Amino acid sequence: MFNGGTKTMSLALEYHDLGNMLVRVNLYNISRELFFYNRSFELYNESYGNPFAQPVQVYSNIENGFGIFAGRNKSYKEISVEYPDLSNSFLSY
Repeated sequence: MFNGGTKTMSLALEYHDLGNMLVRVNLYNISRELFFYNRSFELYNESYGNPFAQPVQVYSNIENGFGIFAGRNKSYKEISVEYPDLSNSFLSY
């Protein structure tokens, strides 16, 4: 949860051909409820079938029922990556 803060991300890209590449980064803004549900469901799956694990209650905000009422928003940024011309370099394989 970034809570309105700024974060720096690093991406490792592999390329096989020289030239330009367009990279699309998808960002999701999720509600607090969806965060709690996803995290508790992940913990539930990790402990499933383990007789020594503590029981995990999956988060729900529905009164007298199961599930969640939550939301998410998707945005994206496309970045053009230009690779240097390595045809005249002294690389050996």
